[in-house]
Amino acid sequence: MKRNLKQLIESLGLNFKVEIIKFILINLIIIACGVLSLLFLKQILLCVLLIFGAIIFSFFFLTRYRDIERKNIEEHNNEFVSLLSYFEIFISNKKNVYNSFQLLIPYCSIWMKEKIEIFLKEIDDDKTVQPFINFSNNFSHRVIQSVMLSIFQMVETGENSESMDQFNYLFITMSTNQQLNMIKAKENKLDSLNSLPLIGAGAITIILIFSILVIVGGMINGI
Repeated sequence: MKRNLKQLIESLGLNFKVEIIKFILINLIIIACGVLSLLFLKQILLCVLLIFGAIIFSFFFLTRYRDIERKNIEEHNNEFVSLLSYFEIFISNKKNVYNSFQLLIPYCSIWMKEKIEIFLKEIDDDKTVQPFINFSNNFSHRVIQSVMLSIFQMVETGENSESMDQFNYLFITMSTNQQLNMIKAKENKLDSLNSLPLIGAGAITIILIFSILVIVGGMINGI
C-alpha cells in the first residue's frame, strides 16, 4: 500500500511536524529575501532567482525522504547478509535455529534487534512458516525470503546435510549479489563525481551571466 508523506517521514524515525516546520521556515526565508530584494534593491531578476531557488529547494527537500528510505532498505539488506555469516557459524556449532537467532542479537543494529525479537516472539506463538515469511518481508531482496524458507526447513527436518547445502547455496548467491550491487553502487557514485566539474562550470556561467545583468541593470538605472 502506498504511503503518504506523513507515514513515510514517521517510518524513517523523523518527527513529521518538525520536518514540515523546517520546510516552511526555509521557504519563507528564501521568499522573504526575494521580496526584500524587489522592494528595496529593485532587483527583479534576483527576486525571480530566489523564488526559483525556493522551488528547487522544495523539490530536493521533499524527495530526499525517498532517498533516505532506499538507503535504509539497502543497509538492512546488507546487515542481514552479514548476520547470516554468524548464523552459519552458530548452526555449524550445533545450535538450533531459534537459539542461533537469539545469539545474533548482540551483533545487531537497533532496527534489526527489534525485528528479530518480533520474529522470535512470533515463533513462540506460531509454529508454521508464517513468522519466517513475515520476517523476510522486512527486506527488499526477494532471495531473503528463499533463505528464510530454507531456514524453516531446518526447523522442520533438522540441520541435516541437505538443508545445510540448500542454505549455503542461497547464502553464497545472496553474498555474491550483494558484492555486485556494492561494486555497481561505487561505479555509479564515481560516475556522478565525474559530472561535478560540468555542474560547477554551469554554475559559474550562471553566476557570471547574473553578475553581468546586475551590472548592466545598475548602469541603465544610473542613466
